[in-house]
Amino acid sequence: RDVVGRWPQPGTPWTDVQVPGDTVWCHLSGEVQSGHSARPLWGFRLRACAVDWRSPEGEAQVLETPLAFAWQLLELLSEHRPHELLTHHTAVRLIQYLHARCAPR
Repeated sequence: RDVVGRWPQPGTPWTDVQVPGDTVWCHLSGEVQSGHSARPLWGFRLRACAVDWRSPEGEAQVLETPLAFAWQLLELLSEHRPHELLTHHTAVRLIQYLHARCAPR
C-alpha cells in the first residue's frame, strides 16, 4: 500500500489525486488546534469517482464480439437516443461490426 497524498493540516484546500486500481483506503490522523489545546481529528469528507473503466481479463474478447442483435439495437438507438450515434466511439464500433464476418450482407 502506497501513500498517494498527504495534507499537512486541517483546512488545507483539497486536491485531485488519481489512484490506479479498484480499492483505496483513507486513513485520518493528526490533531486540530482548539484554543490552546489540541484535539484528535474525528472525521473528514471524501469525494471519489471512477476515471476509467476496463473490462476484467477474459471478458475483453466477449465485449468485442459483434452482437447477434446489433441491427435491433441500432434501430432502438436511432429512435430513442439518436445523439449517441454521433459519438466517435459508436462510429468506430459500427465500422468494426460492418467489417466483421458475421455482419449481414
